Parts: sequence; structure tokens; C-alpha cells
Amino acid sequence: MSLPSMHSFGRNRSAQYRQSLQRHSLPCEWRKMVYDTVQDELNITYDETTDDGNFSLISVACLGCCSLAPVITINGEVFGRLDATKLRKILREAKKRAREIAAQNN
Repeated sequence: MSLPSMHSFGRNRSAQYRQSLQRHSLPCEWRKMVYDTVQDELNITYDETTDDGNFSLISVACLGCCSLAPVITINGEVFGRLDATKLRKILREAKKRAREIAAQNN
């Protein structure tokens, strides 16, 4: 999936897991829930990368998935109809995969 309007990664690093979140067009309550959940789980804000280099949160203009809103993508995979619980589960699974990959590479 190609992202329509991508800002640069924070701290000039490319993360293993790039998450894209519409910044302006989601209804306010959805955008706040998704953003707050990502910020709480990963301790990053828009256009930043986690200290371990595994995750970046990228601001995009449109993901083209209005019927699935609220939506986030991770490396092009779309996750839709999110609530905070579902999103936390997705993020925790991605963090677990990142730790497993890191352990295999060491």
C-alpha cells in the first residue's frame, strides 16, 4: 500500500514497524483515542521513532479506508474498526514480534 502524504521519520531513523495514522480527517474522538493509545503503548508522538528504533508514528493525510475507521496501518497492513483494547493488543503483538526478531539477530 502506498501512503499518500508521508512526513519524514523523527530522529532521522527508519523503524522496523512504520505505523501510519491519519492526523486531520478522523473524527476528533477517534483520532484522540488512537493517538493516545499509540502514545501510551510506544511513548512516541507523530513523526518520532522509539528509542530502540523499532517503531515510528507517521502522520498521513489519508489512508483510503474510511469504511474501516478508525484505522492504523503497520508496514502497510491495515487494522480497522479499532477501539483502545483492540489497538493495544495489535501494538503489543507487534512489540513482541520485534523483541523476537531482535533476539534471533543477537
